[in-house]
Amino acid sequence: MACPEIYNACIVAGDDYLFTFAYVEDDGSTPVNLTGSSLKIDFLSTISDASVLITKNLTIYDAANGLAKFALSDVETLALNPATSSTAVLIIGDLQITYPDSTKKILARVDLTIKPTRIR
Repeated sequence: MACPEIYNACIVAGDDYLFTFAYVEDDGSTPVNLTGSSLKIDFLSTISDASVLITKNLTIYDAANGLAKFALSDVETLALNPATSSTAVLIIGDLQITYPDSTKKILARVDLTIKPTRIR
């Protein structure tokens, strides 16, 4: 991958959210084997923010085909945009791989817009 992909999603606070990721070569179709690697994503309020809002470790569920996922629970999405909020919140995450030789690389950016819930 020459440049990290950018993924955008919009969810409602209080909803569960599942993100699936397929790591492929630059040709867009050949999977990268994730055996022995680990993936994590740190979500921030802004790209220059020093403090992490939440870190999620991805589950690699098909290493040979480069497939991984993470989930945010209803409790986590509500904590990121509480029921008292009346505006949407954008959180920005960098998806990082650590290869078996300990080298690290940013593979993607994930931008999540979390809209306020109307359920009280």
